[in-house]
Amino acid sequence: MAQPEFDVKIDGLDVLQRKLETFPLAVARRCFREAMTFAVRVWVDEMRARAPKLDKVKLSENPRYVRTPGYLSQHIGVRLTINRDLQASAQVGPGKSAYWGLFQELGRRAAAAGLKLPAWLGGRGRRSGGASAMAARPFVRPSFEARADDVINRFADSLTKIVAEEIQKHSSR
Repeated sequence: MAQPEFDVKIDGLDVLQRKLETFPLAVARRCFREAMTFAVRVWVDEMRARAPKLDKVKLSENPRYVRTPGYLSQHIGVRLTINRDLQASAQVGPGKSAYWGLFQELGRRAAAAGLKLPAWLGGRGRRSGGASAMAARPFVRPSFEARADDVINRFADSLTKIVAEEIQKHSSR
């Protein structure tokens, strides 16, 4: 999923962080993963609602290239990464099978902004300046900006709840 990255740092979760550090690493990472998955679901739903959709089926001579309405919105996914020091990142956006979502977001001449397109997007690892123009129809960034506070609050609330459940589970043993 190649799209612009956004960094979010949540302050004020020191008590929760200390509790997580008392857990075994696998348990702490599972708690983090559950909370992150629950929180970023808001962005997935928002991006699916905002993703551009075709009005009708777009046919091609090659059946492999037939495009159906809603394909982009159906192929918005999440990739979570949680490090050993419990720093996490979530990539939310179109997957490789809906690669044109990057062009929808940034416009076809993304190279004009200095973006180096990966080979699987036709960029062959270099700036592709001769591409045809296509106006940007952003849906990733507006989704992020519209629901960022909801995601942060949902993450903090769900992590607090999950940690409390884990403490209860381990204290009853």
